[in-house]
Amino acid sequence: MNNIWVYAFIRERFLDASPAGIVYAALCLTVRSFEALGTAAFLTATYSILANTFPKHVGTAFVSMGNIAAT
Repeated sequence: MNNIWVYAFIRERFLDASPAGIVYAALCLTVRSFEALGTAAFLTATYSILANTFPKHVGTAFVSMGNIAAT
C-alpha cells in the first residue's frame, strides 16, 4: 500500500513537470515499470516468508493472505 503514495508523489512532482509528448510517455512507462517491479518483489517476498513460516499449512496461509489483501 505504501507504493501508492510514492507513485502519487512522483507523479505529482516529477511527471507533471515533464514536457508533453514522447518524453512524458517514456517517463510514465519508466515509473510504472519500477512500480510493477517493486510490487512483484514485495509479493514474492511475502509468499516466501509465509511458506517458510507455515510449512505444513502453506495453502491455508496463502488463502488467508489473499483474503486479507482483498479486503
